[in-house]
Amino acid sequence: EAKLSLARLELKRLRTLYAKNYVSLDAVDQAKRDVKVLEAQLNATRENYASLEAQYDQDIAQTMADLKEARVRLSWAFIHAPISGTVSSVTTQQGETVVAGLNAPTFITIINLARLQVDGFVDETDIGQVKSGQDVIFTVDAFPSKVFRGRVNTVYPGAVVRDNVVYYDVAVEILDPYVGYLRPEMTANLTIIAGVRKNALAVPDKSLRMDLQGKSYVMVKRGEKWEKRYVTTGWSSDGYTQILQGVKEGEEVGVW
Repeated sequence: EAKLSLARLELKRLRTLYAKNYVSLDAVDQAKRDVKVLEAQLNATRENYASLEAQYDQDIAQTMADLKEARVRLSWAFIHAPISGTVSSVTTQQGETVVAGLNAPTFITIINLARLQVDGFVDETDIGQVKSGQDVIFTVDAFPSKVFRGRVNTVYPGAVVRDNVVYYDVAVEILDPYVGYLRPEMTANLTIIAGVRKNALAVPDKSLRMDLQGKSYVMVKRGEKWEKRYVTTGWSSDGYTQILQGVKEGEEVGVW
């Protein structure tokens, strides 16, 4: 563009001089030809620049697409766990072929030791007394002298049948600090506190008998003899049954 500007100025100067008969017409014509040549060169340069710019934009777009695809392929080389925790097992080996689908293998098993819960199985005869929010105490075989506190979180409606006995799964939230003590799959012994009866009179379950009419009774010692005494029972827990009526505190009952 600078050369073309100078050529146009030169053409203008020569035309002025030609008007005064200081230069020939050939000089003016030559200056015109120089201007046209430079104009053609400038137009060609601009067209070439536009073509190069378009090609450059196309190359950038293609490079960005290739980069995006490469990043996607790179992401396939990593497995991201949905939770934080401790790897408990690895079930695949380097070099195995993994096929996407419903039967994709489990690569690793992760356990979050800070979010354990206790799953208790309650007999169908007792499940009616269990409700969310009830207090729980439990021990594990590894630390039998340490008692942990918990709370019933969920009572699942589905039944679990084991050895022809119907149980119901109860999820228990652990309230006491347990890291360092409890681990997955430990055996726990639970006591769910369904209710509290203060100052209740209770007898061992082994002392209770039932007659042919289904009435409960115990044998109470009267001197040297045993007396059959019908009783009204209440709650049962931990091998004892509450007695509402029939015997008094201090009386001796037989255990058979």
